[in-house]
Amino acid sequence: MKTGLVIQGPIFSPGFGPYKWTANGEFKKEYIPFDSSENILQLVKIASPIFDEIVVVTWSSEYSGNVKRKLMSTNIAFLECNEELFLSEMSHLGHHVKNGNHKYHQIYTINLGTKELLKRDCQVMAKIRTDHFLDINALHKAVKKQASQDFSYFGAPYLNLFELDRLTDFYFVSHCHTMEKLTQAYLSDSQINEDTHYDYFYKFTKYLVSHDNRNDNSFIRNQLSKRFFTYFVWTSYLYPIDLKVFKSLSWRGLKVNHRLNYWIRLFYTIKCAKGKLLIPAVVFNFFIINVLRVFHRLNGRSISFIQYRLSKFLNVRRGLDAKD
Repeated sequence: MKTGLVIQGPIFSPGFGPYKWTANGEFKKEYIPFDSSENILQLVKIASPIFDEIVVVTWSSEYSGNVKRKLMSTNIAFLECNEELFLSEMSHLGHHVKNGNHKYHQIYTINLGTKELLKRDCQVMAKIRTDHFLDINALHKAVKKQASQDFSYFGAPYLNLFELDRLTDFYFVSHCHTMEKLTQAYLSDSQINEDTHYDYFYKFTKYLVSHDNRNDNSFIRNQLSKRFFTYFVWTSYLYPIDLKVFKSLSWRGLKVNHRLNYWIRLFYTIKCAKGKLLIPAVVFNFFIINVLRVFHRLNGRSISFIQYRLSKFLNVRRGLDAKD
């Protein structure tokens, strides 16, 4: 199968980097005025001998002269999105597109990049960001592994046992047709949750489950407007990509401390738990997901009803009261 890589995002990417410890024992993010130009060129240099096709997608409002000029003599596709055209095409989403949250910009560039990969006959792909740097070889192995997976399987950076319905957007791995249709569906619908990572989880879930034709999931599909089942999703649709990729990640030039990131999510979840039994919930999350994966491999989708009942009882319902 032909493999593709989409590198998407702005050339100039100012913002906060990963969490880090300070001298006085606190953790915080540092604001970084990051220029992604050299990062993109280095990613392309390393990925070119590994991936069959590469697409770089950014915005025409960015100064991309150096990157564009150096890629012109290669087989790398360089796409520039127009902000005015984007706003016109996304007008049906109303103020959500203009509220400072760039999730629609990201999905839009992924969608365009994926369409270009499909034109180049790619079957499986990964998407990464312009301001990230990671182990390209490990990522490519994840893409090759995806080739043997079902079309409804979607690779995410990691599984957060504290917040099962939080989908981190660092990088994704998928079949190209799945990515193209999923991102198109995302852009066609209004948000479910204002937070980017919860919104990605619920809207991606909505597409993956409702478009799975392997057998009859009508019972589950009928529940989607009211309940989203994280156990069911992480058993049958989402899977964590090899942790080696996440351990290698740098963001805006700074190495991501994956252990620190893990504990920060724990502290944040404890803060929001409001007296709930957090640690037993985490243990249950780990146990139930792995048990259901075993059942899934043995019995396929015949246990959907069991999954539904378990998830209804155990699942953390963050975002379920949001509008569909």
